[in-house]
Amino acid sequence: MPTFLIRADARLEVRAEGALPNQPGLRVITTMEGLETNEFIVAQANGRMLLRTRSAELSGRMEYIGMPQAVVLDVSRSYENEIRLVEGGD
Repeated sequence: MPTFLIRADARLEVRAEGALPNQPGLRVITTMEGLETNEFIVAQANGRMLLRTRSAELSGRMEYIGMPQAVVLDVSRSYENEIRLVEGGD
């Protein structure tokens, strides 16, 4: 079956901030960035998506503020997932 391969890259920037439970005045700020890659395999005949894969590598830091001295930790996260067309069954 003839197919097309479509690739889409995206630059991600994530920022989250919030208070810590049971820790009055203590907050954490997380910032991460990286590249996410998406690939799609699509049937030429009908445009049906047969497979999608997604992966990313993000890195950044977590900063704990509200203490006498801020604590900064380097963090990283990677992920992969796949969606595949399954035919048949009931």
